[in-house]
Amino acid sequence: MVSEIVFHLGDPKTGSTSIQDTLRTENWICPQTRIIYPARINHIDLAKSLAPEAAFWAKSFKFRGVARRISGSDADIAVISAEYFNRVDPKVLQAAIHKYLPKYADTIRLVAYVRPHADRLVSAFAERVKVGYFTGTLPELHASTKRTGTFMYNDRFLAWRAVFGARFTLRPMIRSELLHRCVVEDFLNFTFNGADFQLVEKIESNKSLSLEDLAMIRELHLVLRTKSHLEKTRTSVGLNMGRILASMPTQTGTKLRLPESLVQDVIETYALDAKRLDDAFFSGTPMTQALMAARDNSTAVVQSIKAEDNFDPNQLRAIWAWRTLTLKLLEVSPWQVSKKFKGLREIELIERAERLGHKRQRLEGP
Repeated sequence: MVSEIVFHLGDPKTGSTSIQDTLRTENWICPQTRIIYPARINHIDLAKSLAPEAAFWAKSFKFRGVARRISGSDADIAVISAEYFNRVDPKVLQAAIHKYLPKYADTIRLVAYVRPHADRLVSAFAERVKVGYFTGTLPELHASTKRTGTFMYNDRFLAWRAVFGARFTLRPMIRSELLHRCVVEDFLNFTFNGADFQLVEKIESNKSLSLEDLAMIRELHLVLRTKSHLEKTRTSVGLNMGRILASMPTQTGTKLRLPESLVQDVIETYALDAKRLDDAFFSGTPMTQALMAARDNSTAVVQSIKAEDNFDPNQLRAIWAWRTLTLKLLEVSPWQVSKKFKGLREIELIERAERLGHKRQRLEGP
């Protein structure tokens, strides 16, 4: 019988896909504690049901569905996970918990991971290019997010603690600060309350793409963005192309880095927020140290995301041919693209879960 629920809140670009894949495939051995993860992939729809613009019936429908699955389980702990919770008002989530999950209101635990500011800027740039949200330059993204305060963390996380108190935990997404330098193991350690466990198989999802990979995907998005009827397919296409490229690692790809010319402004922009996070949530100064390390991880070369600056004419010809063919295929039935990709992803996770289940049985023995 489930005695507590763990809410995994993200943040974006902190290994959430790896955590969710691990939960969905039950990729661990822990004799003392059993987990139920009531989701096919993640709980984005559940989190979105808390948004002000959500349909009036969505919250009740989604939360009651999850509550039924949890109440019918003989597991010890339930886990709910979605990056989208980072956009949710903590008070709105608290109200939903009291209404739809009242018996767990006093035992719920929440955990979020926070990526250092400079790293988050670079990773957010890569992610937004990959899914077609952004086609500009890294300095342009910095100027935009600096103006909007997108990567200012402290006040947002303080709001979570103000509502949930000690039941909210913030962890730095810094490998040296994580259990065994692994966010998945760190998360499972939190979820299992420190009980002994082991991973059945190391899984790292959503690996970083190279500069060349991003330049190629951007070339496709430049065309997709001109087709209004394909707007809803861009994210699915970008995510799945990124997943394919990440599964085909290259030894010659260029790592995306912050340009030296931008480093000082990035440090000055986020220094106070980093200090406040360190003071409020962490022992030591991990966020400040990570921000200052941006100098060491930067590049003197101004990296261009344009395809023509990363590929020779023959390679460009092949990319443009692939782009044209992909566009024609997407236009055949654009309304089915996202649904098809989601279905394929679910099948992939089901098959992985079956394989890991057999491996887990062998490791556990008779």
